Amino acid sequence: GIDFARHATDGIDVARFGELLITSGFVLFPSIKWISFHSGYDFGYLLKLLTNEPLPAEEDVFFDTLRMWFPCIYDVKYLMKSCKNLKGGLQEVADDLEVPRIGLQHQAGSDSLLTSSVFFTMRQMFFDDKIDDSKYMGYLYGLGSWSHQNNSSNYQTYSIPGATGGEEETQAVVRQIGESVRITDDLDVNAQMGYDIPREEI
Repeated sequence: GIDFARHATDGIDVARFGELLITSGFVLFPSIKWISFHSGYDFGYLLKLLTNEPLPAEEDVFFDTLRMWFPCIYDVKYLMKSCKNLKGGLQEVADDLEVPRIGLQHQAGSDSLLTSSVFFTMRQMFFDDKIDDSKYMGYLYGLGSWSHQNNSSNYQTYSIPGATGGEEETQAVVRQIGESVRITDDLDVNAQMGYDIPREEI
């Protein structure tokens, strides 16, 4: 199980983790592809961590923000809607597709590897090795009416504010957002988010 006492003393500070994630190169870039399974809660948590703000109350604002930080997401559970006879959770889908698991179930590394393997197996078996991004990219399973609409035109219109697509400009935006995190770092961020973890100096 989770050792909450140890997390309180030795765990990674949530604001510090958010800052490192912003400058890691894993967010904001369309070339980075995220593969997930029924991941609405996962991306909701990551957005709260990255923005240091409550999640948007309106669904369209949530997806606008999601697409800025994570331009390329594939949700395997959403893809399953177009795959005949596939149903259930990740392990059941993996069993149906005869994709072997490495490691223990419900462990982050094992589940992540299995999700990736299931995705590529599905892409080969059901999509002829080509996913139609206009139908499947950026959709999260179960998140209301927006996730069921064909919103293909928006894939061309959403972009990182302040950037025109160039690598250098995108890097500049990453640095600018990183500075914003450092500015708010002096606030009692942990208390606002319900954490009581000693901070290290940044």
